[in-house]
Amino acid sequence: MKRILVLLAFALITLPLAAQITVRGVVTSQTADPEPIGGATVYAPDLQLGTTTDSLGKWELTLDQTKFAKYVLLQFRSVGFQSAVVTVQLNGQKDDYRSDISLRPEVYQLEGLVVRSVRVEEREPFVGYNLSGDQLRSRNIGQDMPFLLRFTPSAVVTSDAGSGFGYNGMRIRGSDATRTNVTINGIPLNDSESQGTFWVNLPDFASSVSSVQIQRGVGTSTNGAGAFGAGVHLSTLRLHEDAYGRLSQSYGSFNSRKTALEFGTGLTGKQFSIDGRISRIHSDGYIDRASADQESYYLSAGWWGRKSNVQAIVFHGQERTYQAWFGVPAQYAEQADLRTYNPAGQRSDGTFHDDQVDNYQQTHYQLHYQQSLPDNWALHLAGHYTRGAGYFEEYKDRELEAALFSPEATFSFYGLANPIVGGDTLQSTDLIRRRWLDNHYVGTVFSLEHSATAWTLTLGGAASRYFGRHYGELIWARFASNSEKGFRYYDADADKTDANVYGKIDWSFTTDWSAYLDLQIRHVDYSLEGLDNSRTDRHRYTFFNPKVGLSWQSGPTSRLFLSLAVAQREPGRFDFLDAGPDRIPRPEQLLDLELGWKKSWSKASLAINAFGMYYHDQLALTGTINQDALPVRVNIPKSSRIGAEISGNWQVSSALNLSGSAALSDNRIASFTEFIDNWDTGQQESVLHTNTHLAFSPPHIADLSAEYLITNLDHLQLSAQLISKYVGRQYIDNTSRIETSLDPYWFSDVVIRFDAQTTVFREFSASLLVRNAFDARFSSNAWTYRYISGFDARPSDPYARLEQGNTYNLTGFFPQAGRNIMVSLTVGF
Repeated sequence: MKRILVLLAFALITLPLAAQITVRGVVTSQTADPEPIGGATVYAPDLQLGTTTDSLGKWELTLDQTKFAKYVLLQFRSVGFQSAVVTVQLNGQKDDYRSDISLRPEVYQLEGLVVRSVRVEEREPFVGYNLSGDQLRSRNIGQDMPFLLRFTPSAVVTSDAGSGFGYNGMRIRGSDATRTNVTINGIPLNDSESQGTFWVNLPDFASSVSSVQIQRGVGTSTNGAGAFGAGVHLSTLRLHEDAYGRLSQSYGSFNSRKTALEFGTGLTGKQFSIDGRISRIHSDGYIDRASADQESYYLSAGWWGRKSNVQAIVFHGQERTYQAWFGVPAQYAEQADLRTYNPAGQRSDGTFHDDQVDNYQQTHYQLHYQQSLPDNWALHLAGHYTRGAGYFEEYKDRELEAALFSPEATFSFYGLANPIVGGDTLQSTDLIRRRWLDNHYVGTVFSLEHSATAWTLTLGGAASRYFGRHYGELIWARFASNSEKGFRYYDADADKTDANVYGKIDWSFTTDWSAYLDLQIRHVDYSLEGLDNSRTDRHRYTFFNPKVGLSWQSGPTSRLFLSLAVAQREPGRFDFLDAGPDRIPRPEQLLDLELGWKKSWSKASLAINAFGMYYHDQLALTGTINQDALPVRVNIPKSSRIGAEISGNWQVSSALNLSGSAALSDNRIASFTEFIDNWDTGQQESVLHTNTHLAFSPPHIADLSAEYLITNLDHLQLSAQLISKYVGRQYIDNTSRIETSLDPYWFSDVVIRFDAQTTVFREFSASLLVRNAFDARFSSNAWTYRYISGFDARPSDPYARLEQGNTYNLTGFFPQAGRNIMVSLTVGF
């Protein structure tokens, strides 16, 4: 009996030793002259066990074979190299296995670290939608970025000219451009004062973009104006290892055309590269005289090393667009012969001013430096400078301005004396004015990342300074006063400092679970002068924006996440100017709750996301005016967006692919007071509203795409795609009145694309885009002004509509073009 017990004890002691096996190997660089990679992490996620390589790239793991079956999954990761996953097969016949691996340098893709600093990674608990540069290129026939993104989830796009050229805008979850954070290579693009993004200043920029991510909700910490509903992050940091050239030409309806030339040297001397693009765009526009002339270029030069790289970038855009900002009177929008009406630049004799244009140019300079550091640390530093200058020109007709009760053709409006002509004292004149913006924006962004076995830490931030000068000039007047040509009737400066620091950590604390923490502090110091030079305001804010989340991952095919994020943002320039010093607007605050689930199969994928966005002190138009009768956005105490989004993809067969998304939401203001101008009394009347819909926030948005691969040969493809979009009713103010709303609309685009490779051309593609293929008639944007008058006010004004009783609406709609086409031809070599 004693012998049996001794043998049993010995067996129990030696059994774990017998079950232990060793896996070892060497990690090297996948280069012409391979070198060992020290400090790389080797991680077995199923066992929650890991190690790092030594200075010779060697590593070793001792594993308990009782915890797995016939294989073990190993993840290899090192800053500056692309990650890799290896499966080591175990046959049970030995206890010593080798797994040598070479990692491909990621320094050839500078965007790696830059992108990670501002974007949502797959395992992080936020909603991100990714598009590659190739996907953008297949859609890019000349229209601006919003139109290339119009079929993404929860997006609503509009065009002032109705054609997709010129001034375009995009809302995501009802959040407009001022609430959407946009970055290019991690550097803020939003205007520092208005906080909006003007895509018209970046014509054909999509041709230079290597990837884009759209974040819905608050998302992760970023630089610049806080994401207050969405973020759009673009990257151009890529390397073409081979020399290339690409020429594309597009032409279509409304005399729309685009010419673009792209080129690159490839990697010369194994370390240097130069890439460039020049583009030119023209369109007459769908709306009368809504023409657009745009030019741009992009140039980058890079030095690429194994552990460090530098890339210098400059891109420029210039636009001259005829103004189409007034929209079309509501009663014209449904009439085929009147829905292109444009009053901009009109004279009393029925002619139009030829130069009623917006003329602006902007040049961006960026310098990026990336360095791989010991112990899996990596550093990114960037400096940037943006120079912008331009104006918009307006003709003011004294008779038309008087009919509209506008003072903007009077001498007194410009601080000028009334001249005496032929013995008569004149109070007004026909005139031409230009309103200028001249600005400088300079700053730096940085991030420091550390990658460990089970966690990743990112420390980053940015600092910037903005100088803006706003001034107006009279360049012509029919009747002279006490001024000379070029008289400046206002001259106001602005100075804004914006700085933030943040820290993010993503920690996998078990095989399936990971936690996320993101803490940001942002400080803003903003000084601005009034347009009449009567005052100077200075506003300082410090915001703390925390974000926390939890993710559960079941293998590579299923993920569940929950996050809670806080965002805060300062008011914009005109919020301060319009409100006056006696009523300073408060910052806006947002609490964003996101719950999401993703699942993928061999031929399909599905993502469902529920969200609750709860605003405090959101700024909105309520009809309130200031002492100068200008509209003022005021803080609304409570408002919210609650909804769900679903998106999916199904590869039905080798030839047919279906994809789409749908968003359902309830967007509400708890209560607010509307103020209506009473023209009879000169006062304002108030109306209390409760539980109304937020403006420009459709409760239903959906899109569906069906792509069929007609021919799929080795060097030739022919495909056809039908894409449809539905947008529910949008209220154009916050009162939920049907009289001030946009009807729901639905439209479809058809794309036919031919791609081939020949002995002459590396790339040969031709595309036909039929926009609004079924000729739907709809408007995607509008404005409104409500007033009370006891007489038939402005009887000749086509924008005025009688609502009921003695209440009127001035309403302008922005109709979109009916069926129209664009064709494109691209050759690459």
